[in-house]
Amino acid sequence: MPTLNSIKGGFSMEQLFQYFDYGFSFLLAIYLLTRMEKKIEALTTSIIELTHAQNKD
Repeated sequence: MPTLNSIKGGFSMEQLFQYFDYGFSFLLAIYLLTRMEKKIEALTTSIIELTHAQNKD
């Protein structure tokens, strides 16, 4: 049964919570990936330097 908000073109509360659930998960993943990006780059650089140091010996 349509709600008054959905008839007027708005969102029902169930639809709003469903969008929030997916949006929050997506935003959280983006936030964590951007926070970890610098650490991953530093780790990659360290691994490359270690490989070069081992190859010199």
